[in-house]
Amino acid sequence: MGVRQTVKQARPVPVKCGKFSIRSRTNGQLSALSSQLSALSSQLSALSSQLSALSSQLSALSSQLSALEV
Repeated sequence: MGVRQTVKQARPVPVKCGKFSIRSRTNGQLSALSSQLSALSSQLSALSSQLSALSSQLSALSSQLSALEV
């Protein structure tokens, strides 16, 4: 019976973190996840740059419209 309890304890136990359930993962899975997160980070950075440029364009357009009203 002691052996069975040891085997049960050796199994990965899910750890709840908010809505997500985290289980132990292999290095390969963690590496793939890390690559995906890195790619997502790059995409978000590019999107942030585009939004910043759009904000500048809208600001310039707003200034032009204000000048036309006067």
